[in-house]
Parts: sequence; structure tokens; C-alpha cells
Amino acid sequence: MLLDVHMHTSRYSACGKDTAEAMMAAAMERGLDAVAITEHNAFWPDGEIAELRAAFPRVRIFRGMEINTAEEEDLLVYGASDPGALTGRRSIAAVIREVRRQGGATILAHPLRYRDTIAESLLKAPPDACEAWSMNICAFQRSGIRAFQEQTGCGLIASSDAHRRDNLGIYASRFADDIRDEQELAAAIRRRAYTPFQDECRLAEREKALPQLVENVRQALAQGMDAQTVRDTFQCAYSFVDHVKAGRYPSLIRERPPEA
Repeated sequence: MLLDVHMHTSRYSACGKDTAEAMMAAAMERGLDAVAITEHNAFWPDGEIAELRAAFPRVRIFRGMEINTAEEEDLLVYGASDPGALTGRRSIAAVIREVRRQGGATILAHPLRYRDTIAESLLKAPPDACEAWSMNICAFQRSGIRAFQEQTGCGLIASSDAHRRDNLGIYASRFADDIRDEQELAAAIRRRAYTPFQDECRLAEREKALPQLVENVRQALAQGMDAQTVRDTFQCAYSFVDHVKAGRYPSLIRERPPEA
């Protein structure tokens, strides 16, 4: 089944641009079998997730959470039996230890997005997997991600990290099993029963438009426009603006499709 394990909505993520209903409609349009909603430091209440599932029965909707740790790394959490025990600004080791105690799984979200190194503590307490392909991971970062994977032995996974419907499913992962709930999802992540996927046509369209976007951002910065205004004007992430400012070209394409 094709599953996007990392996405946000405007209901519980301040950076989310589209409603949960718009995101689920997009999931059906993109041919996704399932999604995991991973709001920032928030877990969807039982009643609200039940209503969303009833409204969109063709898409399996799982709950996860993106947790910002004390080391300023973000961890995606799945299958935790008591998400309330994960609240507060905790260390990487504490989060991973608690999630494992609860029978869940963790993924390191968008490594190297905001800095040039990955937190040292992740080498001592590695997650079950690490995002290697997403809309917030650039091609030039993948050598560092590969090095981290080789050091820790964690899995490499793909997901969109979509904050708006247009990005949903551009990257995803094809799971070998028919996953029915969050516990089965966590188990599949732990045993790496997935294959990274990318939507070649949509990704090629983004890459085709990228040179003009990079030039627009570069010119805006040169004219003194602040990062917030640049982001809002051109609908791009802060990390994208930072890459352009630093002279790094934020390509998404890798040398071959993840499934190759």
C-alpha cells in the first residue's frame, strides 16, 4: 500500500496551509492508500480523528506526531500507546526510549534541514528510520543522510512532509503489508517493510519551475526583502530561503528514483 507517513494540516499545525479535509481529498486524487497525520507536538483527539475517517473512508488515516526535541531535531512518532507521556521538550534519547517502551516507532524528520550536522546524540540513540526523500530535503543533503544511515544502521524512508495539498504524495513509501492501524504501521517501520517512492511526473514539474523560483528568491533577498516576506510571497519554506541565501541549489531530484 502507498502511504505518506509525514504531513500536516491547518487544524493542529500552525505552519499547515490546508485543512485536513482538503488534504484527505488530495490523498484520494493522488492515489494514496493511507496517510499519517503528524502534527507538530500535537496528537489528534479520538473523536476528531473518527469524524475525519468517517468522512473519507477510501483513505486510511493514521495518527502520529512530530516532536521537537531539546536538541532541536524533529522526531516523527507512530504507534505510541500513551502520546501524552511524550509532551514537553524532551531529549532525543528520552523520546526514543519512551516510544520504544510503548511499542512505537520513530523517524528522524528532514535531517540537515536547518544545520549542517545531525545531533551527536542520535548516533547513540538512533531512530528506527531516517527521512531521505521529502519536499524539505534537498539533493545535496543526501550524502550526509547516507553517512548517518551507515553509522547507525537505521532505515531510509520517503514522505512528502506536506504542509499544503499540492505537495502531498510527491514522496511516499510503498509498504509491503496491508496496514490497518498505528501499531501495525510502527511495526512495519521497525522492520523496514517499505520501499521509497517518488511521483516522477510531479517532481519533474517542480524541478522545471525551480530555476525561476531560485532566481526570484535570490533577487528578493538582494533587494533587502526579509525571509518571512520572501517565504510568504513565493510560497516556499524558510529552509529553502536559507539555502538560496547560502548559495546552495535546493534541487529535489536525486540521481535515480528511490525505487530503482
